[in-house]
Amino acid sequence: MENSGNNFVDAEAEMPDFNAAILEALAASHLPVVASNRLSQIPTPALIPAEHSKFFENSGITVIGPSANLEGHVNSESACVIFGRVNGNITAPRIVLEIGSYVEGNLNSRSVKILGTLNGNIICDEATVSANGKIRGNIAYETIEMDRGSEIVGSLWLKPNPVSA
Repeated sequence: MENSGNNFVDAEAEMPDFNAAILEALAASHLPVVASNRLSQIPTPALIPAEHSKFFENSGITVIGPSANLEGHVNSESACVIFGRVNGNITAPRIVLEIGSYVEGNLNSRSVKILGTLNGNIICDEATVSANGKIRGNIAYETIEMDRGSEIVGSLWLKPNPVSA
């Protein structure tokens, strides 16, 4: 077998533009996207719709794309937006399961917004379940908002307020 030394160059030329694929996937979601040649700039908090802005304030964003099928736990110091599938627990300051997403695992976060499907429990301070949101599991929360049409099969537990000294 002859090695031309250009295998990486040839393989890279045959690969689709990853940034373009991400832009296309984000454009198909509800998040507005601007053209950019730097993936790290997409999406930015300035591009997040006003109704989602509290989920991304003062935080970076970890995006699990629509074609991703992740096996394992996710621990993120930035907000986590799931478009694809995750089989594992997710811990992040803010978590959004977008429409079409599926998570098999538990969520631990300050703020959780469910537009997709979760098969697991949630421990959070603030929970929002949209009309498209489906949860099979328990939710421990301080505040919760549920839209008409949301589906929850499980128990809702109000977390006790900490006693101040």
